[in-house]
Amino acid sequence: MLSIFNPMTWRWAAQQQVEIIVSNNTKNDECEVVIKGRDSQNKLVQKEFRSFIGWLKDCAV
Repeated sequence: MLSIFNPMTWRWAAQQQVEIIVSNNTKNDECEVVIKGRDSQNKLVQKEFRSFIGWLKDCAV
């Protein structure tokens, strides 16, 4: 399921030099996102992730 984030992580890595690591924590059934980049870019990534997650919650079955 984490592969759904791959296009966004690849795009940010290629265009903005931001590394995004998405990992699955099976113990508490959560997804952890680590963003490595400049502060200004990190805030933009966080905003995009929140937007995407909001859209995904409405669309996921």
